[in-house]
Parts: sequence; C-alpha cells; structure tokens
Amino acid sequence: MQLEPETARVLGVNPDDINQNIDGGARLMQQLYGQFGSYDKALAAYDWSPDKVKRAIAQYGDAWLLHTPAETQQYVRSILSSHAKAATPSSSSGE
Repeated sequence: MQLEPETARVLGVNPDDINQNIDGGARLMQQLYGQFGSYDKALAAYDWSPDKVKRAIAQYGDAWLLHTPAETQQYVRSILSSHAKAATPSSSSGE
C-alpha cells in the first residue's frame, strides 16, 4: 500500500511496518468504499484524493472519471481489470 504520512498517522499505523501498512491500506479502502459506494470511485479517491473525486462527480456527473488525471484513469481501469480477470473462471479448468 502507499499511505501518505498524514493518512498513516490518522489510521494509527506505521507505514514502514508491512503488516500495519497492509492493515491501514485495507481499512482506508474500506472507508473510501463506504464513502463513495463503488470501487471505481473508491480507487480514484485512493489514487487522486477523496475531495478531488467528490468535486469531479459534482461537476461532471457520470463522466467524472474522464476528468481525472490519466494516471488515475489508468490506475482505476488496471485494478478493476485485474479484479475481473481474477473473478472469471479459467477456461482451462475443463468445464
């Protein structure tokens, strides 16, 4: 996980301790999902900032993601694509 120093402090974790870092990152994603209600918005908030995502949603509605930095768009698409691939049963399983 990549936790900003202030975020790590608020979460009460040492970002240099791998177990605390993972715990803090997982709790942060859980909070962001609870706040935004979708994985794409939570991931964008993790990458770009919750306040910036809120402003993009307020200004652009359903097209909010198109108005985020290219890095954030790629991050969200990459994570969601990886998740979709992992959730899809392999065709080589013989079924």
